[in-house]
Amino acid sequence: DYGWYAVEDIQPRWKLLRPVVEERTNEIPVYKLEGVLKEGRIAAEGRWEGISAPKAVTIPAQIRLTPNLMRLFGLYIGEGHRNKTTLYWSFNENEKDLINFVIKQIKELTQTEPFVSHIPQNHCVQIGIGCKPLADLFTELLGNNGDDMRFPMEWLSLPDDLLQALWEGIIEAEGDHIGKYVGKRISLANIQLAHQVVALGRRLGNSVSLHIEPNGACRIHINQRQDREPRARKTLIFP
Repeated sequence: DYGWYAVEDIQPRWKLLRPVVEERTNEIPVYKLEGVLKEGRIAAEGRWEGISAPKAVTIPAQIRLTPNLMRLFGLYIGEGHRNKTTLYWSFNENEKDLINFVIKQIKELTQTEPFVSHIPQNHCVQIGIGCKPLADLFTELLGNNGDDMRFPMEWLSLPDDLLQALWEGIIEAEGDHIGKYVGKRISLANIQLAHQVVALGRRLGNSVSLHIEPNGACRIHINQRQDREPRARKTLIFP
């Protein structure tokens, strides 16, 4: 059998495989959520921090992948986690574009204002939405927190615009924001996810390499492709 395994579970003489996606599809997955239907949407109870009584939340009974949703998934992979029935995203207080994007997407999905908590001493802003059906979908597809984050490998056959949005969300969340590696390096602690991100980058035509440091940190470097350099040598191939 084959699949994703933790490093400590790998056995002697096993062959390590790198996923290769040979087919691409224009079929976009639609995910069906379970719950009480009301006018094509699912009614759910959402619990907000500091509020004892639940608030009414509704979400679509079927969710179709879009570039905005894929970017939201990428940001969740890098900056999100689940606690009970609530999904959270955490950002530096200066990342206003990302904060506003997540708030806007949650409002569109749930027709409800998420709760936003500013923690000045940590320079952190946390965004949350309490909705079990939505939390179940996110954790089924992506995981609960940084240790088990991943995405479905079959997504690598999706159209480029969806994958590019997922890629950009991951870079925005886990890429270097200052210094010489801005836009050129992604840092992850999860080796399984790191291999998936490398596969995603290569699927999009990027030159990507993975370096695992002695402490287990994974550094994904986005390199300049030689064949895209302005002065790249051209090779003539004769039939």
